[in-house]
Formats: sequence, C-alpha cells, structure tokens
Amino acid sequence: MKRMFVTLGIFLFLCCSKSSVSFAQKSSAEKSSAEQSSPNTLWGPRLPHRAPQATSVKPKDIDWKREIVYFLLVDRFADGDTSNNNAAGPKSHKKFEEKLGNFEDLKTYQGGDLLGIIAKLDYLKDLGVTAIWLSPLYQNPNENFLGWWSYHGYHPLDHFSVEKTFGDMELVRKLVNEAHARGMKVILDTVYNQVAVQHPWVQDPKNWNDKGFSKWFHELSGKDDKTSIHNWEDEWELENRELYGLPDLKQDNPNVYDFLLDMSRYWIENTGADGFRLDAVKHINSNFWQRITSDLYKLYGKNFLMLGEVFHGDTKVLVRHQNDGFNALFDIPLYFDIRRVFAEGNSMEVLSNRILEESKVYSHKILWSTLIDNHDLERFSYVAKDHIREKIKNATTFLAVMNGLPVLYYGTEIALTGGPSNDGKGNGTEHLNRRMMDWGKVEIEKKPDGLITYMKNLFALRRSKKSLYDGKFVEFYKDPCVYVFAKVSEKEASLAAFNNCSVKQKVRVPVRYNLFTEGAELPEFRGTNKTKISDTALNLSLEAYSSEVYNSNNVNLSEFPKDFEMSVPVSIGSGSDFVQHRFVFEVPKATSVSVAGDFNGWNPKAHQMTQNQNTKKWEILVTMKRGKHPYKFVVNGSEWLIDSTATVFENDGVGGKNSVLNIP
Repeated sequence: MKRMFVTLGIFLFLCCSKSSVSFAQKSSAEKSSAEQSSPNTLWGPRLPHRAPQATSVKPKDIDWKREIVYFLLVDRFADGDTSNNNAAGPKSHKKFEEKLGNFEDLKTYQGGDLLGIIAKLDYLKDLGVTAIWLSPLYQNPNENFLGWWSYHGYHPLDHFSVEKTFGDMELVRKLVNEAHARGMKVILDTVYNQVAVQHPWVQDPKNWNDKGFSKWFHELSGKDDKTSIHNWEDEWELENRELYGLPDLKQDNPNVYDFLLDMSRYWIENTGADGFRLDAVKHINSNFWQRITSDLYKLYGKNFLMLGEVFHGDTKVLVRHQNDGFNALFDIPLYFDIRRVFAEGNSMEVLSNRILEESKVYSHKILWSTLIDNHDLERFSYVAKDHIREKIKNATTFLAVMNGLPVLYYGTEIALTGGPSNDGKGNGTEHLNRRMMDWGKVEIEKKPDGLITYMKNLFALRRSKKSLYDGKFVEFYKDPCVYVFAKVSEKEASLAAFNNCSVKQKVRVPVRYNLFTEGAELPEFRGTNKTKISDTALNLSLEAYSSEVYNSNNVNLSEFPKDFEMSVPVSIGSGSDFVQHRFVFEVPKATSVSVAGDFNGWNPKAHQMTQNQNTKKWEILVTMKRGKHPYKFVVNGSEWLIDSTATVFENDGVGGKNSVLNIP
C-alpha cells in the first residue's frame, strides 16, 4: 500500500524518530506471525499468542506514593557497548559534539544502550531515585525518515523484539533483575496507539489487502497526508485520525485488542517489569483503557503501575480520563505552571490557583505524577536562562513536597542544556533537548553545594516523611514572590517555604490552626538553619531563588479541622520583581469578564474582572512580573478576545492572536 508522508515539521513533534526496517528486512518472528495469521475475516487476521497462557509474575507490593521516578531516553543516557552503535546502519550514528556545533547529528543515534544503563544503576540508586522509566524498547525502523533516525522508540515495527541498537531481551531481563536487587523498580514505555509508517502490516500489499490488516486500522489510516489530526480539540479526531501520519490502530477491533493485550503480557512476563507508562492516552477511546487496565490488574495486581500520558494543559481534559482505569496520570497542567513560575518567574499565585483548582476536580483515587522537565518540550534549564541551578533546586523541592509521583528527567540533575522545541517555522527541534547525558558534569554536581547532592538529600527526606508524600495541603502565606504551606499527616507536619524572586525576602507567617506548638523549633532539612514558633508565627528569611523545608513532630492536631480551608488571601509582598498593572476592557452585553495570560497560567478563572458602574468598563488590578506577557480577555466564560487597545500582538499558536503587554 502506498503512503504519502506528512511534512517534517508536523511529524517531528511526536517524540523522536526511531529507525525502521523494510518488509523484506523484518524479523523472522514478525514473518511467522503474519504467515500464521488466520484467514481474512470481518476483523482481519488473528495472530497467534506470544505470551504464556498462565502468568508467572506475582502481584507487586509497591506503594507508588513513596517512589521517585527517573525518566531516561535509552539512546541518550550511557553507551555501554560501542559495537552496536551502527546497528541500524552506517549512517544511523553520528556523534554530537557541542564544540563542533553539529546539532543535526542529534537526529541520529547517539549510542546509549541497555548495558550503559546497567553500568549506571548504582549512580541512580545513590541519587535517590527508586524507579526507572525507560523509553520504548521495541524494534523500530532502521532507516531514516525525512532526516530523522528513530532513536526514541515510539514507532513500533516489531512489538516482540528489542531495538538492536539497545541490546536484546536478555539484557532487558538483566537490567530489571539488577534494578530489583538494588530495591529499584522498572517502568516500560508502552505504545498502543500507532505503528511505524514502515510497518509490514501497512507497507506490504499482501498483508494490507489479502490478509486483511487494513481492518486493524481506523478507516482514515494509510490514505494520504490529509488523514492526520487537524482539530486538536475534537475528541473524535484525536481518537480516529492519525497522530502525525502514523498508522492508527483500531483498538475496538477484537483481534487488535487481543494482540495488544498479548504484547503487554509478553513484556511483563519476560522482564518482570513493575509498571507501564502509557503513551498517547487521549488518542484512544476510554473503553479500551478501561478494559486493558482491568485485564492487566487481574493478572498482575492493582499495584502494577499504569501511568497514563494525557498531554494537555487543561484540567478538564484530564478529568475526562480519570475514570479510565489508570492508577496514575501525569499532571500536565501543573507541569506547565511549575515551568511558568520557577523557570519563567511568574507569580507564586499561579501555583496556588492550580493546586486549589485541582483539589476540587481531581480524583483522589489516582496518583498524580508531577514533573518539571519533559522530552517533548524545551528543557527547564533552557527556559530558566539565568540562576538555572537555583531555579532547578526550587522546582525540584516543589515536586518533593507535593503528593503524587515525582518524575525527574535525565540530565536535570546536572542542568543539562537544551534549546527551543521548534524553529518558529513549524519544524520541530526537540533533538536539542535530548542531548547525551554529560557524565563529566556529574562529579561537579556531587560537591556539597551541587544539584546531585541537593536532590539526594531532598529525595531521602521525602521518602522518610509521610507528611510530604501523603499529607494534607494547607497554605500559610503567599505573595508574588513567596509561597509557604504545610503538609500534615497523623503524627507530623512539614513546612515548605519558597522565594522565587531575585532579592532576599523576609516575611512573618502566622501559624494556622496552631499547627506547630508555641516555642517549637523547626529544623531545616539540610541542617543549615532552623526557625522557631514565636507568638504563633514564624519569621522567615529566604535568600533569592531559594526554598526551605522544615519538619517537626511537635505538632498540635487537635485544632486542625476535618473540613479545613486550604487557601489564604494573597499578600502584596515586597518583591521588586513585580508591579501592579490595571487591565481595562470594554465589551457590550457581558455578564462576566476575566483576563488570562502567561502570568496566571492562562486560567480564565484566576483573575475575574469587575465592572465599573460609572464607565461600564471591566477592570482589575493584577500583580505581575516585569517583562513581556501575552494575554486575552475571556467574556462570559468562553469567548476569548484580544485587547484592541494593545500596541503589540503575537500569534497564539492556534490561528489567532494574543495581545502582548510589556512591563519595563
């Protein structure tokens, strides 16, 4: 079957590009599967099972609330076997060297493999992470696609073979066993939505037509480059059109479901992995997710991690998926706000608004996974631009003191550099944020004031204090620069304090509900200082771009009500990084108007405007960081309008414009 390829700019946003083999080069296992398939039926062929009929894997006894996950791209972490660097072909591996500026070579394999990861397990254990999330291990195509080699694994070609540039199944088992011996878990990245463009089911006419594999895909798959998703807010398109031109599996086909369940069991049974990270959740209907999570839980227990990726910044979209059977979901809206606040320097009120919103709409039966870095977007270090290490410490501290499942992206612990995620012309540049792990920087960050030392101590604290990994959240104080809150468990409480501004901050923080007893001393987790409760308040002095975490068993829970109020009013504060700006908007027949922009995480509920009864204009005074701020007005809760009085505008990324405010 002939396929037309999508443009490079659209295609590259997916995740990376792993290599591909032609039909003639496919593995013998893949050949035997196709040859043994049943005759063409209403649902196409039914492939023979590869997983054992009875499970040999015992249910896991894991409390994921206490775990700390480290996500690594296998090809970019450590090269333990140089002999397989060119396994995908002589042109598939070109070593990137920063001093040469050969950035295009980051689109090829860089040599990372399973042996390299095994050799670094002690490093990961010492860092304090307790679980490793591996990028997909499937055999991917071994030819480049529009200049990109398929190093990431998200384009499966053979679902039952390990990518040969990484190693083989024996090495996967060895990695899992070695990790388990160190008390660490392993999470495998699993792809249910699509296959590689070069997959033999799709490319070979005999498979597609005669054997009926065309019935394994949604009707739009394989026709031309117009079959990809166009409207990213249309749920039907997300589930039935192709994701950047990749053949889109039809999961409600019983033969496809049977294959995907068999594939899942094959990897679990053969490796002993502790969980799956589930790619592209919003692109598959809920019926499939509810069924496959249920089937896998029955086989491997409720503690087998099913961590779903719904990549969207709106909590309403994630809420649609929280009843799909997952025991964990990535908190992408919070991820964007963590970046806006700690990397870009927006007001701490943005985080407060997000936390309070999520407390009302998120299911408490799900473990929400937090992160500050991601392989699909710019690295935190690139966005932060200055005071990078201090800002990383602040953001990582926030992860460590919040409930959920924190995830650390490889290289964040050494402030690995990155670049933009696109070139401004629609072409993806994600390769700039997927450089090889720089092991030369590791020893530097192991010094007493280094990032690795800081994270090691921080992660140890989190795992030892239930108030941090599973406590009730209650705000004590917030202003644009400073955020102070407590985490409360049955026998202890922790206090986290953040200064996100460029100048030292001194604040007096009232102790709510008399949580900490009068005169109690609260030691800071690094042992560098301590604070004391005096007149039911704390006097905190926070250095620029710093955070502190205090913990005490000297707590008074008798006055802490069951239905406590989480939030406190916003204080003005004294940070010179912020000024107050008055937004004014005139619109006829409006019942409500708000202003949303990068300063509040584009939250239309965060800053509700009031109507001046004399001028009939809508107004609000907002505390904002100096600099550039795109924004829009939201009328009647749904209509997003530009400010026609603005002097600067920019594209909003969805075919419209944002107004832009520049505060000197």
